[in-house]
Amino acid sequence: MLRLFSRYSTTSMTTSTQQSDMRYNSTKATLKKDLDWAIGWNRLALQIVGLWTEPKQSKLRIVFSHFHTAILALAVFFCYILPQTVALIKVWGTTGLIIDNITVNLPSMVAEFKLLVLWYKKKDVAGIFAMIEQDWLNEKSDRERDVMIKCAKISKIFMIGGLFGSIGCVTLYIAPITFNMVIRTINNITDIPGALFSVQTVYFYDVTSPAIYRLTVFSQFIGGTSVCLLYAGVDVIFGMFVMHLCGQLENLSYKLETMADREENFQKLLRINIERHCCLIRYRNKTENIFNELVLALVIFSDNTKMPITQIASYIMLIVYLLFLMFIYSWAGENLVTKSESLFTAVYNCNWTSLKPNEFRQITFILMRTEKALHLTAGKFTPVTLNTFVTIVKTSCGWVSVLLAMKN
Repeated sequence: MLRLFSRYSTTSMTTSTQQSDMRYNSTKATLKKDLDWAIGWNRLALQIVGLWTEPKQSKLRIVFSHFHTAILALAVFFCYILPQTVALIKVWGTTGLIIDNITVNLPSMVAEFKLLVLWYKKKDVAGIFAMIEQDWLNEKSDRERDVMIKCAKISKIFMIGGLFGSIGCVTLYIAPITFNMVIRTINNITDIPGALFSVQTVYFYDVTSPAIYRLTVFSQFIGGTSVCLLYAGVDVIFGMFVMHLCGQLENLSYKLETMADREENFQKLLRINIERHCCLIRYRNKTENIFNELVLALVIFSDNTKMPITQIASYIMLIVYLLFLMFIYSWAGENLVTKSESLFTAVYNCNWTSLKPNEFRQITFILMRTEKALHLTAGKFTPVTLNTFVTIVKTSCGWVSVLLAMKN
């Protein structure tokens, strides 16, 4: 009887352990699936430009990724930016031709600047992705998962909008050249009869040869596609970073509001929530450190891009696209401020009247820390909110009015 009971007990324990392992593996697989769904496209975008860093990467792989990024940066500069800059020097003094040039050349320079900044701050980007990965792989309640899924869906909308906007801009500029058409002003300073290009450029070699001409057109297509994807890709990655932070702040707000309801675990919950808040502040600081110069560059570019009324119809898609990218920064920044302010409200709304005096005093420190909302800035000068976006739109409309008055 004892042997039978012992055998039965061992079998039951083995079965229970196996079931527990299966549940753990199933949960782990589900969490990994959620992580891949949330950041998969952003990971792919960084892998394409050589900026994705694996947790355990060999030295050879690291060198190869740096070489990958360097080749891309040099190719965009020499094949796309430099020929436009030479053309800009040649047409300097002719307002219409200058505007034609900087309409494409300036965002190309901004895209190159974005690539170089992310390359320089590659470790910080990898650190943020590591924090995001840890948040997704940690066990969480259904409510917390739903909040994270909701924020990830918004970042995916940003990604889809940026991707289709990039495709639209490339099609708008490059596709007409297949029909020997361009949407810019043709001139006799930089253009060669029979060898038109979609953008205003000057090359140091003979482009009248059919084979060389086709290769140059193809290089412009690759350069334009790379510029658009870089320009939009960095912005949507910023949107994903900030939306993830907003989701974590919303989850933390709920925990702060309900922590006083469980008095027996109050000290433990208080310590966990304070540590979590400090972690999110570090996350915000890393994001600010990476993107504040990029946001400043985008604000300056958006505020100084003035197109003549006669060409507004041709550039309407570009204008909408640039405003959409600026809106990503502004809306994400505004949402971060809102979610950060909700922490203060959550602490105030918790059941603090039932706490002991020493516990209530501990709550006041959280109130003092959460009173100042987290926000992101453009170059450490101005907060990035919807007010910034509205100001840029108003300034742009003001310049359009000035140009219209000058035309009349």
